Amino acid sequence: QIAADGWVVKGGLGAHTREKIAAAAADRFVVIASSEKVVERVAAPVPVEILRFGAAWTLARLAPSELRDVPPSPDGGLIAYYRGEVDDPAALAAWLSGTPGVVDHGLFAPELIDDVIVGRGETAVALA
Repeated sequence: QIAADGWVVKGGLGAHTREKIAAAAADRFVVIASSEKVVERVAAPVPVEILRFGAAWTLARLAPSELRDVPPSPDGGLIAYYRGEVDDPAALAAWLSGTPGVVDHGLFAPELIDDVIVGRGETAVALA
C-alpha cells in the first residue's frame, strides 16, 4: 500500500525488516509499485515479523493479529498480520516497535522514502 500522506506498507512476504534497514542506510530509497497499491490511507493488514520465542504472547498482545502461513523471514522470524485499525500510522508504528517480541513491522514512514514510482499500464509515474 502506498498512501497519499507518504506512509507505505511493505513486506507481506517477510523481508520488511531487511528492507527497512536498507532504506535507513541508503542515500536514496525508492519504492516501485503497481497502480493498484495506491490508496487514500494505509490500512490493515500490516505485516509484522515476530520472534519464535514467546510468539503466542506476542500475537495475543498484537490482537487482532494472526500468523501467516508463509515461510519464515530471511532471518528466521515468524510473519504475522496485524489486523486492527491504522488510524494513526505513526502511533501504530511506535506501538508495534515497542512490543516485546516484535522484530519489525511493514509500516514505512514517509521520511524513509525518497521517491515512489507507480506503474500504470505501459508507463510509470513518480509520486514523490
